[in-house]
Amino acid sequence: MSRARIVLEMPEGVWVSEVTAEHPDATVCVLSAVPAEDSGIALITVYADDPDEIVPAIESHPGILEAELVHESTGQVTVQIETRTPMLVLSAQTSGVLIDFPVRISEGQVTLEVSGAADRLAALFEEFERAGVEYRVEYIRDDPRPEELLTETQRDLLLTAVEQGYYETPRQCSLTELAEEVGLAKSTCSETLQRAEGAVIETFVEELTGPIGLQSDVR
Repeated sequence: MSRARIVLEMPEGVWVSEVTAEHPDATVCVLSAVPAEDSGIALITVYADDPDEIVPAIESHPGILEAELVHESTGQVTVQIETRTPMLVLSAQTSGVLIDFPVRISEGQVTLEVSGAADRLAALFEEFERAGVEYRVEYIRDDPRPEELLTETQRDLLLTAVEQGYYETPRQCSLTELAEEVGLAKSTCSETLQRAEGAVIETFVEELTGPIGLQSDVR
């Protein structure tokens, strides 16, 4: 299973592209979306200084069949819509990838995270190209399985450290006590723990930003 983060420039005529381009202070987050028979249904939240100005623009767009206000509060509104052009959902459905919601759209630019096998991601890119969508791949990486992220020794040590309260504030277990608990020399325990922590932190950061130093693929 691979994960990819893609930035897309939506083509003209797509409601979310035109509405966010006309209202550059607005950000649309698609919370969920499903294809219907000849349309797509989505739940979106619009964040803006005055989101009430944007709802009429959504409702009146030719690409919108129906829009129903679900919730509103200061600086945001949530709307359920039915659209004629569910391009992202249909492309994902055709290629067999999974979209990670929410999907963020600002100034006509979509930041999309998807998961799927390598051949399915390739099929998704083909769908974008067929639809004339410009896109940039920020990263593609394989998700490591938990059992592959750490060695058995690192995993056991890290779990023991958590169980013994090593990461609590204040600490309930010192490094010396942890080393004695697992039967390692203090220096070995420290080095093993640091390697385990580094692997976990690096994976967490990559989950947020993508692999450091990975060159983007611009299409």
